[in-house]
Amino acid sequence: MEKEYLERLINEGNSLNTIAKLSGRGLTIVRYWTKKYGLSSTFALKNKKEYTNFRHCPGCDQHIKVEEFYNKPKKNKWFSLL
Repeated sequence: MEKEYLERLINEGNSLNTIAKLSGRGLTIVRYWTKKYGLSSTFALKNKKEYTNFRHCPGCDQHIKVEEFYNKPKKNKWFSLL
């Protein structure tokens, strides 16, 4: 995979999954070349920052703020206060 092509797609704000679909390659191949060239997807970093304060609740199947959960220490499971 060419570095310039991969770099251009990343700079356009595409996720690695989207890049894989656009290039016709597998996601593993795209990850490999991204790491090999020392590139990183800004899409992943942006979304990671947005969702760090949220946790998935299996009970209601929604993303809820971390402050609205409690932990059962012995079972190491998180439960929603809702």
